[in-house]
Amino acid sequence: MEWAIELGQQTVWMALLLSAPILLAGLAIGLLCGVAQTLTQVHDPSLSLAPRILGVGIVVLVGLPWLFERLLDFSRDVLSQAPTLTGGG
Repeated sequence: MEWAIELGQQTVWMALLLSAPILLAGLAIGLLCGVAQTLTQVHDPSLSLAPRILGVGIVVLVGLPWLFERLLDFSRDVLSQAPTLTGGG
């Protein structure tokens, strides 16, 4: 049962690690757009949406090799531990 808890913790940690750069980029760009909208007193929702989508897309494209590498390493680790976790090895 301990292995299930450990596997769950590793999975949540990996999900946070993989999503953090994308979420932080969206947060930072949204914050900058919000400050710019406040300073210019132009409050149009599309003015913050387009840069956010573009910025997140760029972060995903630039970080994709790193994201895939981390995900593949995690998958290899989990699959290599599977026989011992089920009692077969």
